[in-house]
Amino acid sequence: MNLQLIYIFCILVLMHFILFSFVEWFAHRYLMHRKALPSLLYRARAYFTDVYTNHAILHHRKFYKIYDHELDPIGRELNLRFIWTDYFVTNLIFAPIHSLYIWYLPVGSAALAFMLLCYMFLWNHLHTEMHIPSNRWFFRNSAFRFLNRHHFLHHRHPGRNFNVVIPLADYLFGTAIRASEVEEGIMQQLGLFSDSRGPEIREESIETCRSASTSQS
Repeated sequence: MNLQLIYIFCILVLMHFILFSFVEWFAHRYLMHRKALPSLLYRARAYFTDVYTNHAILHHRKFYKIYDHELDPIGRELNLRFIWTDYFVTNLIFAPIHSLYIWYLPVGSAALAFMLLCYMFLWNHLHTEMHIPSNRWFFRNSAFRFLNRHHFLHHRHPGRNFNVVIPLADYLFGTAIRASEVEEGIMQQLGLFSDSRGPEIREESIETCRSASTSQS
């Protein structure tokens, strides 16, 4: 394969990846938290209604009242991940761009499709880890902890902090929000500043503190 073609492909993937922060921001704000499309679309396609209901109503309001601990087995998994339907619909929405690329620069269409796959893969794994902590080693880093706290504040303020993967659009559009002292205290309790987090870790910490107090007395 032509090395120049590989170079162009990689540059386009990176460019699309950064720009998709704005697409994620728009979709999260106007499709997942609002029914901003023409009403005809919601009547014609249940998909768009489900996108709003599953996220704004169920994921945010009914379930996950505790950020990283949901007891209901259905609610625990609901709307944590993009599915293949989302991938195909997103590519369909970008069909005009795909068409232009295919006409003028076919590698661009492949780069866009590949980037969408990578972005959704990252979104799925990050969002799942945020709400169902596994404490795997690759989530024990400052970058993930920053994104995790960013998303925690989105659950406290659903009209802010829309980005999950790259919060560039949040900062440029002024929707990024800083934690209050109370919220920082809650994040400390949830372990969002530490390497290990989740209800089991918190219970172990509480038990350790209790044991230490008992031994001292």
